[in-house]
Amino acid sequence: MKMFRATNNANVETRYSALISRLEGEAETAPAQYKRRIFLLSVLGYSYPLVILTMLLASLFGTISVAVYAAAGGAAVAIGLGLKLIAKYLAIPLLVLSYGIVRALWVRLPPPEGREIEPDQVPKLFALCGQLREQLRGPRIHKILLTNEFNAGIVQVPRLGLLGWQRNYLIIGLPLALALSAKEFEAVLAHEYGHLAGSHGHFSAWVYRMRQTWFRLAVALDERSSWGSFLFTPFFKWFAPYYNAYSFVLARADEYEADRCSADVASSRVAADALIEISVRDRALEQKFWPNFWDLANRQLEPPFQPYGAMGGFFKKPQDPEFKQESLHEVLKQTTGIEDTHPSFADRVDALGEEPRIPQDFEISAAESLFGQALEPLLAELDQVWTEEYLPQWHERFRQSMDWGRQLAGLRAKASHTTLKEEELWRLANLIEELEGSEEALPTYRALYDAHPEHAGASFAIGRISLEAKEADGLAKLETATALDPEYTTAACNHAYRYHVNLNHIPEAKAWEERARQRDELEWQAKIERDDLKPNDELLPHELEEPELSKLIAELKGVPSLKYVYLQRKKVTYLTENPIYVVIFVAKRRSASGDNEVKIRDRLAAHLTFSEEFFVMRYRSLSRRNRSRLKKDSSALIFEQAIDASDTEGLGPWKFHVSDGIDAYQRDDLNEARTQLEIALQKVELLESEDKDLTGCLDDLAAVHHLLGNYSEAEELRKRVLSIEESSLDLEHEDIIESLSNLARLYEDAGSNEKAESLYRRASTTAKKTLGPRHPGLAIKLLDLARFLRTQGDIKEAASLLEDALEIREKSLGEDHIDNAEVLNELASLYIAEGKNSNAKILYKRALSIQETVLGRAHPDFAATRENYANCSD
Repeated sequence: MKMFRATNNANVETRYSALISRLEGEAETAPAQYKRRIFLLSVLGYSYPLVILTMLLASLFGTISVAVYAAAGGAAVAIGLGLKLIAKYLAIPLLVLSYGIVRALWVRLPPPEGREIEPDQVPKLFALCGQLREQLRGPRIHKILLTNEFNAGIVQVPRLGLLGWQRNYLIIGLPLALALSAKEFEAVLAHEYGHLAGSHGHFSAWVYRMRQTWFRLAVALDERSSWGSFLFTPFFKWFAPYYNAYSFVLARADEYEADRCSADVASSRVAADALIEISVRDRALEQKFWPNFWDLANRQLEPPFQPYGAMGGFFKKPQDPEFKQESLHEVLKQTTGIEDTHPSFADRVDALGEEPRIPQDFEISAAESLFGQALEPLLAELDQVWTEEYLPQWHERFRQSMDWGRQLAGLRAKASHTTLKEEELWRLANLIEELEGSEEALPTYRALYDAHPEHAGASFAIGRISLEAKEADGLAKLETATALDPEYTTAACNHAYRYHVNLNHIPEAKAWEERARQRDELEWQAKIERDDLKPNDELLPHELEEPELSKLIAELKGVPSLKYVYLQRKKVTYLTENPIYVVIFVAKRRSASGDNEVKIRDRLAAHLTFSEEFFVMRYRSLSRRNRSRLKKDSSALIFEQAIDASDTEGLGPWKFHVSDGIDAYQRDDLNEARTQLEIALQKVELLESEDKDLTGCLDDLAAVHHLLGNYSEAEELRKRVLSIEESSLDLEHEDIIESLSNLARLYEDAGSNEKAESLYRRASTTAKKTLGPRHPGLAIKLLDLARFLRTQGDIKEAASLLEDALEIREKSLGEDHIDNAEVLNELASLYIAEGKNSNAKILYKRALSIQETVLGRAHPDFAATRENYANCSD
């Protein structure tokens, strides 16, 4: 499967792991000193914004006092006049800035999502929460929210931003309540409430809450646009992760404190059982319930039952002893990693002084005991939500299954009178397993392996199916598969591990587990190595063979605006048998902001059907050393856009200077570009060439001056272009629209915001008249205006313009076009600024779906959208 990677992925390694390791030792040897430092760090978090605000308010008060004193004649006339001027020109800016700072600090965090339930609906649950509050001496739970997740937790939302005044939300996943007994569920709630109560340690509980608050505030400040935010956003973006790292050890200790609260309420045995039960039953839900339920879509157009309504019966039904034993082993093998504040289940059970044991079955779930008659209506609500979101996927799977059935019948018919090819046998075996089961597919896999013993997939399939049937010879087939294709190693080790665990062959299971760990480590190192491409990373000749190279070149011809394309291979240390390629392009031209190069990069990523992993990189981003390597590698240049004859004939040599200027432009040699384009402009003016030639030269030279920061020179050139076009073209011509936008961007960068806004509005109005209200070109102009207005703080109009732009693009390009993802992301961020988090989540989800389909999950835009969606969910 193709995978595209951009050149600016973040390093996946944790930034503060060394600090955390050091603090673990300090917390153990000098706990009082460690806690004192955390307290002082917490004080710093509050002090910074308060000191800034106090200083500004003091300056404002002093300035106003000076103005009053001068107005009252308390100083000499000359001095008084000077003081009046100072007060006049300082008081208003200080007042505006102070207001902006208060707005920036007054962060309104959205409440968590969920279905709120009332005391009269579930009186037993509220009574239990009251008992926990009294027993653990904690604060009030203001609202209880119900979700469809297999989880429970408490979220605090500060109503006054940095000043606190927390509102406490208890989040209950109804599936979790269905999976536990009443006593186990009570232990879970006691654990979550223990984070607030601090009955074993008030300081630890306070730090636990502070970690959540600082993180949420940092995200909120980063997302919103407000006067004064610039004073705080950088600080909190540094402070929140640093505070989390510094308090990491205490946060992990708080998990043990919360477990002790759970043991105080429900007993240590029940608390330990609940920990194991949650992990085992979550595994059963993911590996048994949902796969079996979705398998029904292969045979039935409509679901035979509602999933959440049936989930309670699934959890009460006795589980397969082998599955429970295997699940327990999976739980106990997990270790406490440095990246997670939650200790492993094994460590937590050990800390409770209990031995882990296989979960016990129960007759009445916590949901039945605590929710009573309200349970069925609440489950029906969850099922209704599931139906609205997933029923279309169910129907699509059924249609796909019917199509697979037709393919299966066709292959079986063909196999009855002829020998199938290798890929046809592989497809036949896959279809049989998907539709009829693994045992029925085994003979076909064996036939494929007998005919093609080098087929790693067939060997792997025989091995895993044999092990599921407790046949030991499956181990040899897995070994063969990994030898043929090392990428099967981890999956093969997992199957062998489960086989030995079920037979209680613990030493053999651990050996396979260690082998899987080593392979995972190797793949992890390879992933880190492939996650980023630096300008100076060593590049090698691509060595791509035909016909893949010819296919790539043919696809490049379908991407406009390319001048040159080079192909290289990144030098890697791990998994060298899996190359990662680098597609390096030179665009014909780029705008002053470089936007069109980014669009070309994304277009290449979406357009190329490369079968290997690859980066797309701009030529100008390469180091000098890599540029030198490209020149020495005769195979590197794989594509060169043909030059039209009209570029060099009939108009003299001036276009050669244009070409040289653009080449220098692409190399970021802007001074040389300016020299060549100025020569070209002089020659064009002497030739008295067509207006189109003259405006083209003026445009190119203006772009260079813009990048150089020569705004006055660029303005003169842009105005000249606009004047020529307005005198020679219809006033609503598309070229005039583009010139208006170029001049507006120049004014925006130069800080002339009023002029910029006027031109942005004129460009969008003219585009609507010229192109029509549903033209994609109008959407671009609306986007330009919306982005500008956002920088000016006009969120409401910016959102309205983006909504119009999105509607235009959806109708003209289709709802799943990649360009829509850009608008969806920007509009979602504006919705967050307006406090419309639920609307923003819907848009982020749509953008993720489009980006995953078109760009792939490795694309940085997908990763950025996924992070925005996660933050929005918080």
